[in-house]
Amino acid sequence: MDTLLLIAELHAYLDNNDDPHIARKCWNSVLRIESSLESDPKYSKRERKIMASLRSTMSDVVGAFNDGLKPNITLVLVNLKHLESYLKRRTLGLDGFPLA
Repeated sequence: MDTLLLIAELHAYLDNNDDPHIARKCWNSVLRIESSLESDPKYSKRERKIMASLRSTMSDVVGAFNDGLKPNITLVLVNLKHLESYLKRRTLGLDGFPLA
């Protein structure tokens, strides 16, 4: 599956956080994003750093969800936006169509 679609899926989970299984869904989504990136031969060092930061911040959010608290998802959203912008730069052309 396309990594950008997986990022959009995680955004949707975070926006609709009243689901009782949201923590599991978010964590599985992060793992799928990481797996998708690991299989990409163009996976850069900078993207690896962003992914490590995303995993760290998401583990805090998942812990808050599991404790029944309202988590602060700001850092997760920032990391997702950075990762999304890096991926778009290397996968989409200036016209918005995928690079060959």
